[in-house]
Amino acid sequence: MNPHSTARVGGGAAVAAAAATLAFALGPAAPVAPAKSNCKSARIAGKHRCLTVGQSCTHRYEKQYVKYGFSCVKSGRQWRLVRNRLAF
Repeated sequence: MNPHSTARVGGGAAVAAAAATLAFALGPAAPVAPAKSNCKSARIAGKHRCLTVGQSCTHRYEKQYVKYGFSCVKSGRQWRLVRNRLAF
């Protein structure tokens, strides 16, 4: 057996032991709260979408957007979602 290969194994074990000691000293990680989303869950064209104001949209699905309180309007050369005032 090569003496250099055993030295690497011993060094690796020392690093693993140091990492385990550090993790134990720091204690358990604090739970992370889920990020809040400002979107409306919807089913558009048979697929799940998360609708938000300013998001691009397809004008042909206007009736489906209205069901969720949005409207698809042209802004420049693109179609964008806006809140439908009639829904609220």
